[in-house]
Amino acid sequence: MQWIGNMAVPLLCGCILLIALQKRINPFEAFTTGAREGLVSAAEILPSILCLMTAVGVFRATGGLDILCQFLSPLADLLRIPRDVFPLVLLRPFSGSGSLSYFQNILARYGADSPEGLLASVLQSSGETVFYVTAIYAGAISGRKISFVIPCALFGNLIGVIAAVLLTGIFFDF
Repeated sequence: MQWIGNMAVPLLCGCILLIALQKRINPFEAFTTGAREGLVSAAEILPSILCLMTAVGVFRATGGLDILCQFLSPLADLLRIPRDVFPLVLLRPFSGSGSLSYFQNILARYGADSPEGLLASVLQSSGETVFYVTAIYAGAISGRKISFVIPCALFGNLIGVIAAVLLTGIFFDF
């Protein structure tokens, strides 16, 4: 079974090469053209990513996350989210690496099989870094017509949080 995993990428590359040759496409030229376009796209979205990363760093360093958690603690209680896990819910839409770091702290403090660890695990996988993805999206399309993206993505994230809390409570009986 392990050989399937080991051979997946080489087989995929081989199939791509065969299809390219069959369609009389120069695979090296197609690859370099795609890489060039990818670098241009990366250069276009870099300012948005840097701005977002700076804002998240300032927010955490100034204690903004702690203040926001304190202010929204009634919401955490309503959703039955432990207070030590709630910052993960708030951090996840902003920063994947920040939420992963906080997630690791939860696992180190409570353990993976604790209610906090189980809920944090499900929460970590049930949402997206909304603002990061939106920054990339906005950079790629030069910021046109994105006013609907953030509210829709945050609503989807909220549904993911509610589903994570409900399903974790059902499956792990807490």
